[in-house]
Amino acid sequence: MISPVRYRIRYGQAPLPNPPKATRLTVSLIQVDRFNLGPAQRTALEQTHGADNVRADSFSDARHVSWRFAMRPVMGTTAMTEAASRAEIPQAFAENMDCLGTPCTAAAPLESAPQLQWQPAEAPDTDFQAEYLTEQNGIPSAAALLNLLLVEARAARRNDRITWRGVEPREGVAPGAPFIDIVIETGLGTEADIAGMVRDDHLMDHLTRTEWIHLQAAATAPNQPPAMQLTRAQVPWPTPEFD
Repeated sequence: MISPVRYRIRYGQAPLPNPPKATRLTVSLIQVDRFNLGPAQRTALEQTHGADNVRADSFSDARHVSWRFAMRPVMGTTAMTEAASRAEIPQAFAENMDCLGTPCTAAAPLESAPQLQWQPAEAPDTDFQAEYLTEQNGIPSAAALLNLLLVEARAARRNDRITWRGVEPREGVAPGAPFIDIVIETGLGTEADIAGMVRDDHLMDHLTRTEWIHLQAAATAPNQPPAMQLTRAQVPWPTPEFD
């Protein structure tokens, strides 16, 4: 059984003071929050079926955890870790955290923002090599789904090849403030499904301010690739009103 888990990944940048004649250095700031949804799922089932019909030992009591990383490019490496930290998130604090419109500790699945005009898009390719577990129970692992979401959000396709565009600094965003938010969750529907959503905000584009990506994957037949559904939405920059 896949434990019900929700991840929230937030990305921001901060420029570092540089000496004269030195190249501008930008540090990437990444926060990864992991929420254990077992207690919330257990409560929801008890409300529906009664406490006597739900096995308490079937749900994990793991703590909510947060990791923070500071990374910078050096000698051909795009993201060398400069600092890392770990902390537990108290339940009372976690209950007030937002995951792209869904409470981070809620047992309800992530939903597409209804006010956006979502458009279907070609599902990404899951056949790639990685140094980590890429598949579990017939669906992409959380790390693999994050990889697919980032490729869709920050990569360009040229002549059937994928080129990583990186993340450029954003005007109007305070140093260190996050402008890319990603939520990934699994174990909330069937045992073999996973979903993720990206909000890429303050884009350096004269038309589009925010790009949204929603990717869902579900297991199919044994030894067959998962069924993938990808939708995208865009939010334009507000148009100034002139008298």
